[in-house]
Amino acid sequence: MRVTYLPALALGVVVTLASCGGEELPPGPPPPPSGPGFLQVLLETPRTNDGALLITLSGGPLDSLRVSQATLLTAPPGVNDQQVIIAGDVRAGTVLRFWVPERANVANYRAVLDQVATRRDYIQQSLTDYSLTITTD
Repeated sequence: MRVTYLPALALGVVVTLASCGGEELPPGPPPPPSGPGFLQVLLETPRTNDGALLITLSGGPLDSLRVSQATLLTAPPGVNDQQVIIAGDVRAGTVLRFWVPERANVANYRAVLDQVATRRDYIQQSLTDYSLTITTD
Protein backbone atom coordinates (compact mmCIF):
# COMPACT_ATOMS: atom_id res chain seq x y z
CA MET A 1 0.00 0.00 0.00
CA ARG A 2 1.31 3.37 -0.94
CA VAL A 3 0.59 6.45 1.25
CA THR A 4 0.38 9.83 -0.48
CA TYR A 5 1.06 12.92 1.58
CA LEU A 6 0.48 15.41 -1.23
CA PRO A 7 -3.16 16.25 -0.36
CA ALA A 8 -2.26 16.79 3.29
CA LEU A 9 0.71 18.99 2.34
CA ALA A 10 -1.44 21.09 -0.01
CA LEU A 11 -4.07 21.56 2.71
CA GLY A 12 -1.35 22.66 5.17
CA VAL A 13 0.00 25.27 2.71
CA VAL A 14 -3.51 26.66 2.08
CA VAL A 15 -4.23 26.93 5.82
CA THR A 16 -0.87 28.62 6.47
CA LEU A 17 -1.35 31.17 3.68
CA ALA A 18 -4.90 31.91 4.79
CA SER A 19 -3.74 32.61 8.33
CA CYS A 20 -1.18 35.16 7.06
CA GLY A 21 -3.74 37.34 5.32
CA GLY A 22 -5.72 40.16 6.79
CA GLU A 23 -2.85 41.89 8.57
CA GLU A 24 -2.52 45.58 7.86
CA LEU A 25 0.82 47.24 7.30
CA PRO A 26 1.80 49.82 9.91
CA PRO A 27 0.87 53.36 8.87
CA GLY A 28 3.57 55.45 7.24
CA PRO A 29 4.68 58.84 8.52
CA PRO A 30 2.04 61.55 8.42
CA PRO A 31 2.20 63.99 5.52
CA PRO A 32 3.90 67.31 6.20
CA PRO A 33 1.58 70.07 7.39
CA SER A 34 0.18 72.24 4.64
CA GLY A 35 -0.12 75.98 4.38
CA PRO A 36 2.36 78.76 5.03
CA GLY A 37 4.76 78.55 7.95
CA PHE A 38 8.30 77.96 9.06
CA LEU A 39 10.77 75.24 8.11
CA GLN A 40 13.83 74.58 10.24
CA VAL A 41 17.41 73.67 9.35
CA LEU A 42 18.96 71.09 11.69
CA LEU A 43 22.74 70.83 12.01
CA GLU A 44 24.69 67.70 12.88
CA THR A 45 28.29 68.53 13.78
CA PRO A 46 31.27 66.49 14.97
CA ARG A 47 32.70 69.49 16.87
CA THR A 48 31.82 71.63 19.86
CA ASN A 49 33.63 74.82 18.82
CA ASP A 50 31.81 75.84 15.63
CA GLY A 51 31.65 79.61 15.29
CA ALA A 52 30.44 80.29 11.76
CA LEU A 53 28.48 78.52 9.04
CA LEU A 54 28.00 79.52 5.42
CA ILE A 55 24.78 77.92 4.15
CA THR A 56 23.02 78.14 0.79
CA LEU A 57 19.23 77.64 0.89
CA SER A 58 17.37 76.82 -2.31
CA GLY A 59 14.26 75.14 -3.66
CA GLY A 60 11.57 77.78 -3.62
CA PRO A 61 10.50 81.11 -2.22
CA LEU A 62 11.59 81.80 1.35
CA ASP A 63 11.46 84.73 3.71
CA SER A 64 11.91 85.83 7.34
CA LEU A 65 15.08 83.97 8.28
CA ARG A 66 15.57 83.57 12.04
CA VAL A 67 18.35 82.27 14.27
CA SER A 68 18.74 82.02 18.04
CA GLN A 69 21.93 82.58 20.04
CA ALA A 70 23.89 83.68 16.95
CA THR A 71 24.19 86.48 14.42
CA LEU A 72 22.59 86.15 11.00
CA LEU A 73 24.03 87.77 7.88
CA THR A 74 22.53 87.29 4.43
CA ALA A 75 23.56 88.07 0.88
CA PRO A 76 21.02 89.69 -1.45
CA PRO A 77 18.52 86.93 -2.23
CA GLY A 78 18.34 85.25 -5.60
CA VAL A 79 15.07 84.22 -7.18
CA ASN A 80 14.82 80.99 -5.20
CA ASP A 81 18.06 80.86 -3.24
CA GLN A 82 19.65 82.62 -0.30
CA GLN A 83 23.19 82.58 1.11
CA VAL A 84 23.33 82.82 4.89
CA ILE A 85 26.16 83.26 7.39
CA ILE A 86 25.45 82.24 10.96
CA ALA A 87 28.12 83.40 13.41
CA GLY A 88 28.43 82.95 17.15
CA ASP A 89 28.02 80.01 19.49
CA VAL A 90 26.83 77.50 16.86
CA ARG A 91 25.64 74.18 18.26
CA ALA A 92 24.03 71.01 16.89
CA GLY A 93 20.26 71.18 16.47
CA THR A 94 18.11 73.89 14.92
CA VAL A 95 20.40 76.61 13.57
CA LEU A 96 17.97 78.43 11.30
CA ARG A 97 14.25 78.83 10.63
CA PHE A 98 12.71 80.34 7.50
CA TRP A 99 9.18 81.09 6.32
CA VAL A 100 7.77 79.43 3.20
CA PRO A 101 4.38 79.87 1.51
CA GLU A 102 3.70 76.09 1.54
CA ARG A 103 5.20 73.77 4.17
CA ALA A 104 3.99 70.67 2.30
CA ASN A 105 6.75 71.43 -0.25
CA VAL A 106 9.48 70.81 2.35
CA ALA A 107 11.07 68.12 0.14
CA ASN A 108 11.79 70.76 -2.54
CA TYR A 109 14.05 72.79 -0.25
CA ARG A 110 17.80 72.18 0.13
CA ALA A 111 20.33 73.49 2.63
CA VAL A 112 23.96 73.11 1.58
CA LEU A 113 26.75 73.70 4.06
CA ASP A 114 29.44 75.55 2.10
CA GLN A 115 31.90 76.43 4.89
CA VAL A 116 32.43 76.00 8.64
CA ALA A 117 34.84 77.93 10.86
CA THR A 118 35.88 77.62 14.51
CA ARG A 119 34.54 79.96 17.16
CA ARG A 120 37.62 81.78 18.48
CA ASP A 121 39.82 82.18 15.40
CA TYR A 122 37.48 81.41 12.48
CA ILE A 123 39.80 78.78 11.00
CA GLN A 124 38.01 76.88 8.25
CA GLN A 125 37.12 73.29 9.09
CA SER A 126 36.65 70.19 6.95
CA LEU A 127 32.98 69.53 6.16
CA THR A 128 33.39 65.81 6.88
CA ASP A 129 30.71 64.47 9.24
CA TYR A 130 28.60 67.65 9.06
CA SER A 131 25.05 67.49 7.75
CA LEU A 132 22.03 69.75 7.37
CA THR A 133 18.41 68.58 7.30
CA ILE A 134 15.30 70.66 6.59
CA THR A 135 12.13 69.72 8.47
CA THR A 136 8.79 71.27 9.33
CA ASP A 137 8.44 72.95 12.73
